[in-house]
Amino acid sequence: MNNKHVTSGLVGLLFLSTFASAALIYKYNSSMRTLQRLQPQLAGPDTAQRVMNAILLDTAEYARTTKNADAERIVQFATTGGKPQAKAPAK
Repeated sequence: MNNKHVTSGLVGLLFLSTFASAALIYKYNSSMRTLQRLQPQLAGPDTAQRVMNAILLDTAEYARTTKNADAERIVQFATTGGKPQAKAPAK
């Protein structure tokens, strides 16, 4: 095999790897753009959950400091997942 053939083969491989790298870079960049575009949608439910937890904690603190029956019922409703608690049987 002649040196020219080896050199041209290596140059061809260099061009192929360059084009493959360019394609992978383009795919990576488009994926990152998609991720940045979707990130607020992914963070939305988590943010709402954090806000609800903060409101529940504030209500629990208010109920504990003021002995407000309405606030206590709200806290009880929220902590049991909206299900009424079973009352203890009378003796």
